[in-house]
Amino acid sequence: MKVARLSPWADTRVLILGNCHAQYLGAALRLAPNVDVKVVGKPFEGPVHVKGVLPSMIDLKSGFEWIAGSPQRPVVISQTTPKGRDGFSEKLNARGVENTAAYFPFIRFGVLDLNVVQDGPEGERLIKRTIRKDRIFNELSVIAAGGTGDDLDYIERGLVEEPAFYMNSHYTGAVYARIFGLLRRSALAEALGYAEFDAFIHRVSQDPGIGHLLGPLPHVRVMESLGIKWSFADAVRTAGRCLAGPNPGAHDVIRGNGVVSFALFRSHYKIATDQNSLRSLNICIRIYRSNRFYLRWSDLLAIALFRRNKPMLATIVLLHRMAWDDARGSMFEVALRHVRAMSRSEHALRVIDRYAERYPDSNISILPRIVARFRT
Repeated sequence: MKVARLSPWADTRVLILGNCHAQYLGAALRLAPNVDVKVVGKPFEGPVHVKGVLPSMIDLKSGFEWIAGSPQRPVVISQTTPKGRDGFSEKLNARGVENTAAYFPFIRFGVLDLNVVQDGPEGERLIKRTIRKDRIFNELSVIAAGGTGDDLDYIERGLVEEPAFYMNSHYTGAVYARIFGLLRRSALAEALGYAEFDAFIHRVSQDPGIGHLLGPLPHVRVMESLGIKWSFADAVRTAGRCLAGPNPGAHDVIRGNGVVSFALFRSHYKIATDQNSLRSLNICIRIYRSNRFYLRWSDLLAIALFRRNKPMLATIVLLHRMAWDDARGSMFEVALRHVRAMSRSEHALRVIDRYAERYPDSNISILPRIVARFRT
């Protein structure tokens, strides 16, 4: 059935069912004109921001009621797997709620999770068997969504050529644009209008937000088997560009990944100190906050901030870390190295007094007396 183009004054309701990929798509679609979008699912911890837009999450029952009350024919988007398409659209039709169904594939690369590979032929067989299973799964998923093997080839080439594709289990906008581009042959593109849909895909492709950065790089033998052309350094640079971008979601994505976050901190700290770059220093602070105040980094940040004549911020970095983990006393030793610098700033002294008052049972309470000795 042909879907009518949206009128300038009407809002078409779009309900999306799926996992985090669906939530990202929902956030992106909210930028499209004349479209009201909601996503069925649980709130997701990763960055589903698209230029600061967040999707609206509802449960399945609320989704049915919302769609049933649509003033015009709604669009239901489901994520497909080799098992077939989601039956929600058909259930709506059976209950008298006519809707237009669109589908996009669930893509997986289980081979990237093979962080431990046995030496010898058995390890090679495991890698090749997992690659083959991934290919079959993805091919069936893409076909079920209305795509072809050529579409999957295009996506797989991205895995080999672009570090951003691996770095995130939930990808950059450029990778989502490839996956969601399969929807161009769906009823969704016709409902939005093909020009509007292409504009939407372009907006997604420009989004710098990155996903979870879940773990270390693939095993070297996995990279060799896939023919991956990029290196760890390429992945770090790509993550750094995303983190430095305007997307607020990208600022929180490195939590829990020591390998990538340490490399990012190290590279940006070098830029901050060698080139006196405040931008890179701010990135270091974001990484530091996202990694539970790594002890060594607090010392380095304090040094850089004092050198930039930002004693109040340097003191906050030190004392916030102390307040978070004061039990071992190691952070107190770090703070003592900066007492002289703190004593020279009235702003820093006010920070010390405020923290000492708030945490009277911690080592912070001792600092005002120590700092006073340097001022006399």
